Amino acid sequence: MILNVPSLLNDVNNSSIKLFRDNNFLKRLDNSELKRLRADATESAYLKSTNSVNTSLKEIDSEMSELFLKPYFSSYKLIIRCKILDNGLIEKVITTTATLKNPNKITCNALDHFRLRVILEKPDSMENEKLRSLKKFQIIVDSNGNWSDCIADFKLSYEDYKEESSPYNIITAIEPKRKAYKLEFKESIQIKLTEKRVMNKTDNVFIHRVISPVENFHVNYSINNKDVDLIGNCFGTFQDTKDGGINIIKDKNSIDISTNKWLLNGNGIIIVHNKFQ
Repeated sequence: MILNVPSLLNDVNNSSIKLFRDNNFLKRLDNSELKRLRADATESAYLKSTNSVNTSLKEIDSEMSELFLKPYFSSYKLIIRCKILDNGLIEKVITTTATLKNPNKITCNALDHFRLRVILEKPDSMENEKLRSLKKFQIIVDSNGNWSDCIADFKLSYEDYKEESSPYNIITAIEPKRKAYKLEFKESIQIKLTEKRVMNKTDNVFIHRVISPVENFHVNYSINNKDVDLIGNCFGTFQDTKDGGINIIKDKNSIDISTNKWLLNGNGIIIVHNKFQ
């Protein structure tokens, strides 16, 4: 019997590759082994088209893979209504509606994924309690379809802030009254939060950054003054108005911004009051 060695080796090689790519094989690996395998595969993919591997790109790839294991927002919507008051200050009522999902289904604290601290410019002689106030805080946890009110469990804190050449002078935070308090969930949590902020007319920039990935982001911003020209955009790793990923609709005194591409940690939106008459 004559063996066709090249053909046999080729069959063995193909069988090994098939076994290697089989889901049953991958399922037997733990997280650390899967991460190492992904890193090796990424490096091999680079080497197919280049003679060297940029280590910083490998780090980005590793960070991206970590996001698959952490909670993310399937939807995140902001509605901001601005009103110019008779005393020249601006009142902003901000409603956040969001759905946070957990791919691991391991108990998590939703408060770790919301940006509840903001830096503001405090108007002269204004009391802290009038600067920012919480109006509504409701949640739906996991499969429970009923909204429950948790506003009584939270308070606002204030601390001085100083940075050279910055007009902002105070940090405010929505935080639990009890340090051990958590908004725990396993699969998903829906949140409705409404707050009011009062600021100087000169504080004409609104920036909101997310601290967890967002699949669908939407903001609707308006002001009760037709002489204010609102300019805004979304900034992020994959955001580009040219490819249709960002949709911007402007009206006389409002702007609507939405994106159907992922926002990653640190991405967000910026809206500017361009002029006052």
